[in-house]
Amino acid sequence: MTRLFDSILCPVDFDEKSLIAAKTARDMLQGPDGRLYLLHVMNFKFPLTDEEAATPLSEMKQKIEEIARKHFGNKIHYEVLVEKSDDTARSILEAARRIPVGCIVMATHARKGIDRFLLGSIAESVERESFCPVIIMRAEPQLMTVQPTESEPSPTKIEAAHTKIVVLDGHALNPGDLSWKALGAIGELQVFDRTADDQIVARAHQAEIVLTNKTRLPAQILRQLIKTRYIGVLATGYDVVDLQAARELKISVTNVPTYAAASVAEFTFALLLELCHHVALHGQATRAGEWWRSMDFSFWKTPLVELAGKTIGLIGLGQIGRRVAEIALAFEMRVIAADAVRSPVPAWPRFRWCEVDELLPQADVVSLHCPLLPQTQGIINAKSLATMKPSAFLVNTSRGPLVIEQDLADALNNGRLAGAAVDVLSSEPPSSDNPLLRAKNCIVTPHIAWATKEARTRLLDTAIANVRAFLHGHPVNVVN
Repeated sequence: MTRLFDSILCPVDFDEKSLIAAKTARDMLQGPDGRLYLLHVMNFKFPLTDEEAATPLSEMKQKIEEIARKHFGNKIHYEVLVEKSDDTARSILEAARRIPVGCIVMATHARKGIDRFLLGSIAESVERESFCPVIIMRAEPQLMTVQPTESEPSPTKIEAAHTKIVVLDGHALNPGDLSWKALGAIGELQVFDRTADDQIVARAHQAEIVLTNKTRLPAQILRQLIKTRYIGVLATGYDVVDLQAARELKISVTNVPTYAAASVAEFTFALLLELCHHVALHGQATRAGEWWRSMDFSFWKTPLVELAGKTIGLIGLGQIGRRVAEIALAFEMRVIAADAVRSPVPAWPRFRWCEVDELLPQADVVSLHCPLLPQTQGIINAKSLATMKPSAFLVNTSRGPLVIEQDLADALNNGRLAGAAVDVLSSEPPSSDNPLLRAKNCIVTPHIAWATKEARTRLLDTAIANVRAFLHGHPVNVVN
């Protein structure tokens, strides 16, 4: 069987959830030459137990090594690391870079199915800042039944060799520059570039494992997939699957969180800088001969805008929103943010929280990074646009239905808003009469913020790791 990662870092403590995470990591390595690093961080910011306070690091390391020997024996190469720190997340990330490792596997007691951006935990911090895939196990104490030996397999395991895996719409993730080989090593794999609604049942009814990106799986479809026990969503958002129906049918549903946070944040600023400087327009004008025909050494066809000192308002401060905030601060912008859950943030200069109705009139740039929920659908509409500065820009790299598109087009065409840039629309691909396609000073890109090769590689790696974890009886990144 093909190994997915050569090395994995697994933060551990003296509890069952850590052991489950470590065993999952061990299973992912799939071979005696894989390397598992077990890291225990003694955080002196919090009260240590009497035993911890009295135990030298060397003895603590010895204790963890004894536990590892008991459960792993000589089946895999493992190394125990013990550190003292006042920031557990930072220690985990620094260790992962120093080694370096291909993946981090860790556990949390966060409620099963909770949205990623609501965690507010060490796990969330690691996931947000990591350079490599992070697999988070939402462990529920009452479900933990870890055995010290391998003699009794988990009843939730599927025999991998006989597993049928169907990818319904693999082209967007892998148009040919990545490899399905690691997924194909798990079971019998069939990949379809795209699948129409009326083809889903015929293609997936024999599959125990179904992977989908944007192909919707409503309740009436799920009920016909009588062999399916697992659905992996090849994205962070998982609204394409009816989670309640999947739960009733005992189908595990997973997603791939935060794989594209860096790419989307970078693309957000690519759009914003294009609104400020219209680089493409001026490049085209130069190639068309306007510069050599100019009487002056310089010319510009639109107003040019400097970002330093401006205020950016972020609606949503999850993993992507925080990355955008960090870039904005590097541009010497002020950052204000609105989010339903105010998770702790670093001691950023020029940052403060506010409500949406306070953010809109103050921001020179409004950037959307919130999930699509009933309370956020249509959050940008005629009423909210009327409160924004006429000189302001709007950027949307989140979800198309956050914006009432006709209202935004009207604001742009009537001069009530200076410009907009959107990478997402309410319907994708859009209809030819979508009002934003012809709106004044509106940049529309075809939902590509997520699609760097680096981000797609992380997505595929994590999706395969999710499948492996499920097959080994310890599902991760479960959303239902």
